[in-house]
Amino acid sequence: MFSGLQWKVVGAIALSLVWSFKLQLQFKTVLNSKLVTEQLPREVSITSGGIITTLIKMAEAEGDDHDRRTIQNAPKAWKADIWAHFGFYEVNGKLDKTYAVCKTCHTKIKHVGNTTNFTNHVDRWHPELASKATQKVDTSQPRIDESLVSTLPHNSERAKRITRSVACFIAKDLRPYSVVENVGFRHMLKTLEPRYKLPTRATFTDSALPAIYKETKAKVMESMCKASRVAITSDAWTSVATESYVTITAHYISEDWQIASHVLQTRAVYESHTGAHMARLLLDVVEEWQLTDKSVVLVTDNAANMISAAEIGKFPHVKCFAHTLNLAAQRALKLPTVSRLLGRVRRISAYFHRSTKAKHLLEENQRVVLKLTSPLKLITDVATRWNSAHDMMERFLQLQAAVHATLLSPALNVDESDIVTLSRADLANMEEAVKTLKPVKDATVFMSEESSPTVSLIAPVYAQLLQNMSDTIGDQPLIQDVKNAIKTDLLKRYNSGAEKKILHTSSALDPRFKGLPFLTEEERLDVYAGVTSEAASLEYERRRRTEDEAPGRTGNSGTNEELLSVDDNVSDLAGPSAPKRRASSSLLIQAEFQRIVTTDLLSSFLGGLDGLALLEVYNGASRTGKKPALKGLLDCLEKDDTNERKRTAALLGLSHYMSGENQENVIKMCDAHGDTLEEAMKVMQVGLLIGYEGEWDAFPQQIYNVAVVVEETIVLHNLKDVALRCFLD
Repeated sequence: MFSGLQWKVVGAIALSLVWSFKLQLQFKTVLNSKLVTEQLPREVSITSGGIITTLIKMAEAEGDDHDRRTIQNAPKAWKADIWAHFGFYEVNGKLDKTYAVCKTCHTKIKHVGNTTNFTNHVDRWHPELASKATQKVDTSQPRIDESLVSTLPHNSERAKRITRSVACFIAKDLRPYSVVENVGFRHMLKTLEPRYKLPTRATFTDSALPAIYKETKAKVMESMCKASRVAITSDAWTSVATESYVTITAHYISEDWQIASHVLQTRAVYESHTGAHMARLLLDVVEEWQLTDKSVVLVTDNAANMISAAEIGKFPHVKCFAHTLNLAAQRALKLPTVSRLLGRVRRISAYFHRSTKAKHLLEENQRVVLKLTSPLKLITDVATRWNSAHDMMERFLQLQAAVHATLLSPALNVDESDIVTLSRADLANMEEAVKTLKPVKDATVFMSEESSPTVSLIAPVYAQLLQNMSDTIGDQPLIQDVKNAIKTDLLKRYNSGAEKKILHTSSALDPRFKGLPFLTEEERLDVYAGVTSEAASLEYERRRRTEDEAPGRTGNSGTNEELLSVDDNVSDLAGPSAPKRRASSSLLIQAEFQRIVTTDLLSSFLGGLDGLALLEVYNGASRTGKKPALKGLLDCLEKDDTNERKRTAALLGLSHYMSGENQENVIKMCDAHGDTLEEAMKVMQVGLLIGYEGEWDAFPQQIYNVAVVVEETIVLHNLKDVALRCFLD
């Protein structure tokens, strides 16, 4: 057992050993410094204690042995930057990882599993290395926040939605495919969703965009299939690369009564734009988009090849009214006097577009002279847009004072007469020309409406423009020439019967123009008759579909065949010159006769006769003076109290009277045929067909009116409201 003194000796020895190790490290570091090594002797006695001096000498000897060994680099798997300044000694061919050795000062630091002590050593003893280590960043090594963020799988739902959104962006905004390779675009997506990996350009070209096109096409076709009618517009154009294209757009009314428009395709056209080629292209589009049963109407410009294409393809054709106005206005603008006037204004506008100094002074003069808070620019016309010429003259007149003030400014140092060559007469003509062209400009803007149909506007606006372009007293010669040029060109348009029918019918269905004030009385009646016939046909189709869809409904094919044969026979009676009947009219006749033979109308019809309804019609005709000879017949019928005689007279008497027989013979005939109602009904059925389908001039007007009365009485079973109006109108 150690005594107290012995314990003190052992403690002193241990403390000496610890201090000797620390001194060894510090002393060795000092010795390795070039400055210290040169100034101090190698043998330095730190203390007078023999033990400490001996330990230091032993540490130096051991350090010298270690300095002669090579410091091996740390394993490559250790990625910390600090290992660029530390390594390990080899012991028996293996790295001794117990201590790490500084490559600069060969200081050994115990390796305990982290690099904190090594970093502190460099920061304290080698600060120049610490700054370089801080600046050096291994870009291949991700940061912790980056390493924690995983990449979205390309087939995940979110990645698919983002890819689809990018494809929609390219399609809707008409962006090139190369946009996905732009640095700014990729940076934006990386900021919005760091986990998303943008596909390559080929992915969008080969799969993303084609998939969206296929899906959109299916939706458009489904929507158009629900429309009863579709209009298509076609326009040819040439790109800046001198490649020819044709764009075709479809327009229709959706189920919620909103106008819908879709660009069906833009197709490159390499062959010549002949009418036959364009017709084939349009027919292919109609077939591809399943529009063959949609009564397609074609709207194009006034080019001869498109007119020919409409005829070849058998499309109802309406010429674009905006293009028609452009042609008429361009004809006026090409007049020598107008063209010279436009050239002088164009020269002024071009000068201010060339000179930045003149442009700046013009803006200043607008604020000073015209008191404009927002300066305007002079407009230069474009050859393909006639309204730009109107706008150019209108803007020059608006800024005329500021233009003259600018050109007179000493700052420009120009001669105003070299730029402004307009005389007072030119300015007066310009003002009148702007006023004359204003209605055409307004019509162009009005017809450019996209949110509502404009076909009903063509006929009334066309008529109004013709009226506005008529000569008036006091017109200058230039204005007379402009009006005549526009009117002459407009009179060549919309002259075909098919076009007129479409335009007038559309206007009649528009509440704003249903009175058709721009037509004559005869033309109005023709339009109203056509609209009524078409409405009846549509109503029949609706009822037929409703009846066919009704549960337990069975057809009557035998009756239909019989009606078809009757219809054909009656059609032959009209003679070889009878016009071709429309399918809708034929269907209407068949439907009404089918209803007559399948429904018991006799009781309701005779009930109407018993109430003297038809006699009231006759009386009305007599009172109007149209048929005064009926008075004696009507008086005779009213004296008889038997309904049977009244019925017979209603069915047979009037038709015989209209054929020219004597009044007394008609009365006798009524007495002799009091019980022949069945025969009378047959006569009236045939009379209905003749009156409805025959030519207007094939029979006397009186017989046609009788047929109308019978039609409205038997078929529409509303004698008092309808037939009375037919006779008294």
